[in-house]
Amino acid sequence: RDPNQMDRLTETYSLKIKVSHATIRGLKFLGNPLSNNWHACIERVGKDLDDLLVTQCMFAGDPDALNIYCPAIATGDRFVVDHCIFYNCHTSAVYWDGLEGITSKGCAMRYSIVYGGLIAGPWTCRTAEDFEFHHNIITRCEYFWMRKPGDSQRYRIRDCILTDNRYYSGYGVASGPTGQTGPEVTFNEKNVINKGDVVLEKNKTARSYLHVVPGSPGSDLGAGLISK
Repeated sequence: RDPNQMDRLTETYSLKIKVSHATIRGLKFLGNPLSNNWHACIERVGKDLDDLLVTQCMFAGDPDALNIYCPAIATGDRFVVDHCIFYNCHTSAVYWDGLEGITSKGCAMRYSIVYGGLIAGPWTCRTAEDFEFHHNIITRCEYFWMRKPGDSQRYRIRDCILTDNRYYSGYGVASGPTGQTGPEVTFNEKNVINKGDVVLEKNKTARSYLHVVPGSPGSDLGAGLISK
């Protein structure tokens, strides 16, 4: 890098996917390779792309140092996040604008844990209302849900734990949140718990590291890397 440009923001990516029908399974992503850098672990951006499954992956950032800005971001149809953990990242999964204004269909986030999101849990942008969102735990985030300004889709949420988030729903652009949504945005919720302190296993040697401890809200959802 040019030493005269060290104060400028950079972008890096761990995996850039340019094809349809891809699965990323069982990987652990830790932190960020550079300071003052927007790091995305998994990116799929392109025209007419379909079917990306991110499953059984862990994304662990450091909010005070080299953090992960965007663990997973994709355009196109059937971007599915399943049984993943997002710990102290800026966001979790970003369902980005389809190219040429195309609405993305068949996307999902399920059985995942988002803890300490510096911006939000899921971030939707021109994502169809068939978005599948269930058996997730979103806690200690700035916003529970972020969306593109002007988007007012009504998404279904079921069987989730959504606690200790500073704000519920907000609008945002690439550089960050622009404010809370208003009455134009509502969700269709079923079996959603908004109270309780979610406790994660912090012992790094434990098989259940960063999973919900027994007896804590959400311990019976089957969220995280370990399927029940």
